[in-house]
Amino acid sequence: MDEKRIVMVSQGPYGESILYSDGSTEPVSCEEVEPPPLVADITIEETRAGFEVWLSERVVRDHGDLIETFMVWLREQAEVVLIDDDTVSVVQVKGVLSKELGANVTAWWASRVDSLEVGG
Repeated sequence: MDEKRIVMVSQGPYGESILYSDGSTEPVSCEEVEPPPLVADITIEETRAGFEVWLSERVVRDHGDLIETFMVWLREQAEVVLIDDDTVSVVQVKGVLSKELGANVTAWWASRVDSLEVGG
């Protein structure tokens, strides 16, 4: 049996919808969610449509020039469908967060930021 995977996230007249590999769909919740408390420099949180990479104030302040480079790198990853960067400290990603991609995101930042603290 095939594993149910996200194929794409589409924008329709009633908001965003997730299309799965088995042909099923579901709407993406548009409710505002309070951000998790940041206790680390980088925190990866799964969402219904993908995941979010939360960056601490220290990373944004001291390494803000890396955020655009990070998003370019992230767009090249096979699991990533779409990136939204409305907020400087949060990169919202539509797609699948595999263990490998999560580890690669952490490694990308760790190779560029000294003493990087990684959270949840």
